[in-house]
Amino acid sequence: MSSRTLQIGVLLGSQLAIGSAALMARAGLEAGAGPLELAFWRLVVAWLTVVVLARLLPTPSAPVTGRDRWVAVAGGLFLGWHFALWFFSLGEISVALSTLLVCTSPIWAGLLEAVVLRRPPKPMFWLGVATALAGVAMVVGAERVGGGSNLLLGGLAAAAGAGCLVPYLLAGKVLQRRYGLWRSVGWTYGLAGATLVPLLAMQGGWARLAPPGSAGVWLAVLGMALVPQLLGHTALNWSMRWFPASTVGLATLLEPVFAALLAWPLFGEPVRPLQAVGAAVLLIGVGLGIGAEERSG
Repeated sequence: MSSRTLQIGVLLGSQLAIGSAALMARAGLEAGAGPLELAFWRLVVAWLTVVVLARLLPTPSAPVTGRDRWVAVAGGLFLGWHFALWFFSLGEISVALSTLLVCTSPIWAGLLEAVVLRRPPKPMFWLGVATALAGVAMVVGAERVGGGSNLLLGGLAAAAGAGCLVPYLLAGKVLQRRYGLWRSVGWTYGLAGATLVPLLAMQGGWARLAPPGSAGVWLAVLGMALVPQLLGHTALNWSMRWFPASTVGLATLLEPVFAALLAWPLFGEPVRPLQAVGAAVLLIGVGLGIGAEERSG
């Protein structure tokens, strides 16, 4: 297996792991936890695990500069805001519409690289984004993309949550170069969890920060911390070493496909014909985007 094949495999595998988050979150919600509580404890458990791994595994021991401290803070804040905005949107608009809008991160990534980094993606990349987003619309079920209690506010929150994913990934890319994977994700996961503390307190007081009392909730938290967060997001951060942010963002569109495929055997929710066609279209779009990056490299 070539190193490039491994890198692409890790990028795609990260989305399989992250796609399982929706199923584990559903189990946690059914066990009585709130969305922000699940996200907070998921990040706390993942952070503690990464801290242990950083101690056990060889990692660069370079002293942290003042600039990099701010980069780490920014990465953690944006990851925390990504979760907070996404969960807020789920309370305002349909799950399908929220999922569709939160999957617009490759558009933000492409614009950021074009305007800020002055490295615009190739036209084939944008064709891949358009194709993939069409596939996402089919996967979530365009006929079910309805309104909610506040369509405009919820839609803006979901789109902003998608945008927050990009600086989080870019911060991880900068930090990994000097401090290694485990130190960099440890900082961002911990800071992201801290970002959710005041939001939880505003929702229901400091009692909301108490550890879950249900075994079902803890199983969901541990599952999300170890699979979507530790394996999925850490692999996503690792992929930033080898791919532009726009390409990594494009791969995140696979998340709803993998979530739908996992929900079939676990929850008895079959993939409908429209979703199957959408999944195929989405895969073609992701392939076009990655292929555009390969040809430009």
